[in-house]
Amino acid sequence: MEQTNFQQVKNTLILGAGDTGHIIAKKIMKEQEGTFKILGFLDDAKEKQDVSLAGVSVIGTLSDLQRLIKLYDIKLVIVAITNMGRVAFTRIESLCKLADVELRRIPCIEDLLLKK
Repeated sequence: MEQTNFQQVKNTLILGAGDTGHIIAKKIMKEQEGTFKILGFLDDAKEKQDVSLAGVSVIGTLSDLQRLIKLYDIKLVIVAITNMGRVAFTRIESLCKLADVELRRIPCIEDLLLKK
């Protein structure tokens, strides 16, 4: 008998290979490994290219997002760049919407403290 009640692992990209992205990756790998598969980080900083955090590599820049969504069949994008401007976020939001990809954003500390 075939099991029909299984949950498919979501191929995931994390935008931002800073402290927040690193913490999110470690937390997912420790507690949600059966739900999410982190395929890589995207970060625009030159010094972070080809770096690995928690065993996950930086595989490109934010401009690679659309191409990598298609290439890796991404189902979830997590924005871990807490100081990302509205214009940049809106662009990412549009790309994800067009590709039918779930988008989650980690709030900045100021937003948490001010309850925005």
